[in-house]
Amino acid sequence: MSHEVLENPLTLKLILNELDCFEILKLRKVSSGIHNCVDDLKPDANIKSYTTRLERHLHSTVIELTSGAYKEIEYFPGKSGGCVNNHYFKKLDARAQSLKDAEIILKNQKTCMEELRLVYQCFFVYNLKNENKLGWYSEKFSVAFGEILRRRSTPLKTKRFAISCKYQNEVMAILPHIDPNSLKILEILYPSKQEKLQFESIVKVSFEVDRISKTTQWRNAEQLISNYLIITTPIQKIDILHFHNLNILMDCLSSEDVFYLKTNLLGNLTFQKFRISFLSSTIDESLHELIGEPYRTVPNIKKVWYFRIPDTEYYMHISLDIHNLIKMSHAYQWLTDRQRKNISRIIFTFSNKHIYLFLHCLSKEGMRHIHISYESFGDTTSVTSEKNDLTVDKNNVDVFCEDIAMIIRNQESILETFQATFGTMGYCGGEPISDTTVQRIFASIEDALKSRSSLLKTESLSISFASVFQSISMIRYLDPGALKSVVFSFADLVDCKDFTSFKELKDHYQIILFLRFDTVTLENIHCFNENRFIPQKSVMVERTVNKTLESQTETREVLENPLTMKLILKELDCFDFQKLRKVSSGIRYCVDNLKPDSNVKSLAICLEQHVHSTLIELTSEAHKEIKYFPANTVGCVNKHHFIGLDARTQSLKDAETILKNQKMCMEELRLVYQCFLVYLLESKDILSGNSEIFSVAFGEILRRRTAPLKTQRFAISCKHQKEVMAILPYIDPGSLKILEILFPSKQEYLKFDSSVTVKFDVKFEVDQISETEQWRKAEQLLSNYLIITTPIQQMSIVHFVNLEILVECLSSEDVFFLKTNLLGKPKFQKFRISFLASTIDEFLNELIGEPYRIVPNIKKIWYFRIPHTEYYMHISLDIHNLMYDNGNPKLKTLIFNRVRQEDTPF
Repeated sequence: MSHEVLENPLTLKLILNELDCFEILKLRKVSSGIHNCVDDLKPDANIKSYTTRLERHLHSTVIELTSGAYKEIEYFPGKSGGCVNNHYFKKLDARAQSLKDAEIILKNQKTCMEELRLVYQCFFVYNLKNENKLGWYSEKFSVAFGEILRRRSTPLKTKRFAISCKYQNEVMAILPHIDPNSLKILEILYPSKQEKLQFESIVKVSFEVDRISKTTQWRNAEQLISNYLIITTPIQKIDILHFHNLNILMDCLSSEDVFYLKTNLLGNLTFQKFRISFLSSTIDESLHELIGEPYRTVPNIKKVWYFRIPDTEYYMHISLDIHNLIKMSHAYQWLTDRQRKNISRIIFTFSNKHIYLFLHCLSKEGMRHIHISYESFGDTTSVTSEKNDLTVDKNNVDVFCEDIAMIIRNQESILETFQATFGTMGYCGGEPISDTTVQRIFASIEDALKSRSSLLKTESLSISFASVFQSISMIRYLDPGALKSVVFSFADLVDCKDFTSFKELKDHYQIILFLRFDTVTLENIHCFNENRFIPQKSVMVERTVNKTLESQTETREVLENPLTMKLILKELDCFDFQKLRKVSSGIRYCVDNLKPDSNVKSLAICLEQHVHSTLIELTSEAHKEIKYFPANTVGCVNKHHFIGLDARTQSLKDAETILKNQKMCMEELRLVYQCFLVYLLESKDILSGNSEIFSVAFGEILRRRTAPLKTQRFAISCKHQKEVMAILPYIDPGSLKILEILFPSKQEYLKFDSSVTVKFDVKFEVDQISETEQWRKAEQLLSNYLIITTPIQQMSIVHFVNLEILVECLSSEDVFFLKTNLLGKPKFQKFRISFLASTIDEFLNELIGEPYRIVPNIKKIWYFRIPHTEYYMHISLDIHNLMYDNGNPKLKTLIFNRVRQEDTPF
């Protein structure tokens, strides 16, 4: 009878109004009729908070009701059964049961909860290197829990949603099924117990929010908390400006990020407090230019700014910790934010006393080459780069390691090349390198790679390490999706069997591998031929093979067939063409008639005092260096001696063979003549005249081509413009973008100081060059060390997009001429003009107006609106009287820069 009464919906509804969720669940178990009647009435569960903890051997759920009642349910999974609150059940899947109970409890929840909290212990706080199977189970649980919410008739209402996770797909499995209008606080927790969590003792977990930040729930929330997961999505790519309060941990923060937040939050009327912790930063003094000088600086501790919030009585208070910023290594601090974000090549080489780091940075102005030198003087190191220098009370290896580690940790874009050369290079002084030094640098690089939140992306890796193990170990920290080619060079005899460790990489890396040995045995060669253990698209082992095809008559006849040869040439590169041409005269004639494209990416020729070298890089990334050593009666090419050979003439013949069929556009043609010696400036060598002869001969090679040579960049070092004029007219003007005129010496350590100009007085005219079509169509002009004497107004330069030159003298009229003409050039970006002397005076103010700002004894600054655009012209003029150490005046610079309005004071 009592069952019949309780199964009446009207009666049961009155009863349910007096019961809480826990009592309703007990009532459902009385009979199937009551069970069905309760489910039909769908009474509100009135849950205040719901917390689930997924630990190693225990899964617990804590439920608190709005009435104050609460209950904890513990689920213990076992192999053949499960335990729920100390009650054992055979064949029970305890975790599956917890999900069933969750669905029963939450399916009829109507009122808005205070909190939904899911905590997964995927990492153990006190045993950081151990990860249990909850790492993957937490993802499955999130998906299952999300399905429970999806099956509800309406989204679950909760003010706060907290979840610990390793990947954003765990959040995305649940977040879309939470009511966006109710959610106020979103908290993303570290995947471990929360009670004793300390950042310094946990495994660092990188986390992206690019998908989460696009949800309505994210955009409607008022507060975001994530103190331990390292958010790697750039701050300007996630929508956070709408939050009232924010407390997060970022991987990296830049000056531009601070400026972005300051500018946008000033317009957010609901903003209260943003606290952003960060592991690393590229914040430097450029921040002061972006947001102004700080109101207060606590040395080595913090900087403080105040900004009035428009139309309110409130101020924005900004506090920036600088205790870590001042540890931004050494030369790395000289790089701008843009340079740090756009490094495309990292190349370094060293001996025991010198380390040289070469960085190639992409920018709107083109490729910027930054050379950094670390020279050891006992226990101190002199670090120099262009106009910057400092002395550090550490040895050069430690100083270099701190810089290279900072670069590696913060590298975001894909590198074209990562090259590390450990060897007795000529420009390193030839000192032997200790194994200890190699180990220190290798350990520093490896630690930096390990500390990254993601694998380093580089297309090419080139290493000359001490062992096969070290070389292979480097690959493990590189992104397999980006890596295309690897070059390993070994000076000492190595055991081919050491390469069997490549088997471990077989399923992840598909690369072209080049192995170079100074010493190789017949046994090693057989080992490579017999064992196919290297996981790559192809393996190239440089060695000498005496056997040729000359004696194989049948093979020659096949290869001399144009149809067959055409098919073969499609599979070969330029270097293979040259080898094939040497097999027989018939094959040579066949190859020359077919004229296969050489596909040369870059060609660089360096004419030095005792050696002439040519470096060729193909579009396939294959590259080759040929060294020619001239002598009176014997010439040497790559250590092979030939009686009566004129090595320089041979180099020209080889250049013509390589370039005569070049069809595609090269990236760079570079000719460097060492007419002056960097460290012996009072001496001239015979190349002073030979460089002119060589330029004329090289120009003839290009003239004999059927079409002008296509190259995006042409760089040549010279003393007279006729050397440029011997070659420039034979370069395709429609392809040439960058023209670079170099100082006639080695480029690696070139620094401008008065010794170069006074002792050599290398003055350079461009009156003929500037009349060529190539000059008029180029977009960028670079000449930092030759002193251009042709007056500014007599050479056509206002069409350039970017320009960086050194002139002898600058006048007020020149500045007025440039300002007037560049304002009308829509493509103009940046002009940097250094000058030795000037006739600039106060008359300049009458010509272009009073400066916007004057830094006394340092510089003057102007801003001019570029008509019909949102851009301004920013002019910076040096007015200092600084001196070099020898007492001669330092160069001054005039800079015209195109900037957006938001980068100006207006």
